[in-house]
Amino acid sequence: MANRRGLLASRARDDHFEALAQWLGVLAAAAAERRWTEVGLPAYLAELGPAAGGPAESPPPVGASSSIQATLVELEGLRAAGLVAEDEYAAKRREILARL
Repeated sequence: MANRRGLLASRARDDHFEALAQWLGVLAAAAAERRWTEVGLPAYLAELGPAAGGPAESPPPVGASSSIQATLVELEGLRAAGLVAEDEYAAKRREILARL
């Protein structure tokens, strides 16, 4: 994609940039997953802050068991890291809450 001087080649197509953007997203998601496995999901969500939709912003449902709470927190972390699409997140969240 670059010529000898390091400038962007005139032959680069839009799909080159789309592929590059996709790989950058994959790398960012992998880095996020690596970080939250190192420090633990609650600490990782705390690092991201309330804007990331961590537990401070969305309290667990009243009367939920701790395993359901942990599953919801883990699912939220996956969504925040970009590892789960919004539609997958919503469907899985409904499935988890249906267990209550």
